[in-house]
Amino acid sequence: MRFHETFWAVTAGVAPIIALASVVSLTEARRTTDEMFRLLLEQPLDETADYEIIGDLDQRLGVLTRLYFAQLLNIFLQAALLAVGLSSLAYQASVVPPLTAVIAAVVGVVILAVHAVRVPEMTAYKAHRLFMKQYPDFVTVSVREALRNSVRARLPKRRRPPDVADDDRTEPHTESEQPKAEADPAS
Repeated sequence: MRFHETFWAVTAGVAPIIALASVVSLTEARRTTDEMFRLLLEQPLDETADYEIIGDLDQRLGVLTRLYFAQLLNIFLQAALLAVGLSSLAYQASVVPPLTAVIAAVVGVVILAVHAVRVPEMTAYKAHRLFMKQYPDFVTVSVREALRNSVRARLPKRRRPPDVADDDRTEPHTESEQPKAEADPAS
């Protein structure tokens, strides 16, 4: 197995960046998990309970918990990748096969991507549930219609030009609409 110094230098440089992104997303996942858990605990467990909401919250909380632990695993994986990269540079020999380092980096990025897609979805769900709890009589409208109404309210009123089909007049009615007679140069 040949030693590639630039490969291990890049690997040792990329691992902390992926780990830092994981730490940032880990705090977001933790905050969302805490909020979901709080929402789940606030649900009544008597005959008035909405078990569909409780089941949905429980399922989403399970997904968030798995994402949280996946990010923790990702941080440790990237720390190990950094250690391997620095060891390889120090000993001027590949400590592990380069393919192992590539797989570790790609797995870290995939975990970040899955997290980036799933956690905002959970946050939007949490915000929707909190809003519906505060305003239970709120009638939901589509976002497109709400935006359209908001934009229409802000636009100035425009006058519509008269339609040609509605104006079948062949002769002008007022003096200002009379065709102007051209001055005859002979007279």
